[in-house]
Amino acid sequence: MKKLINVVKKVIFAFLLIYGFDILICSFNVLIPLNFFTISTVSILGVPGFAALLVVFFVVR
Repeated sequence: MKKLINVVKKVIFAFLLIYGFDILICSFNVLIPLNFFTISTVSILGVPGFAALLVVFFVVR
């Protein structure tokens, strides 16, 4: 049960981190989509995963 609660907390944190970033930085046309891949990346890797998504966004763009 504790593991399930931990996973749910991480998913909620990932969702809020990506969503909050998108809200704050939308005026600069930087948008990280909210989908299964991005949320699971940030859930598993945490803030370094979020930073990796930002790097990928700027390299691909």
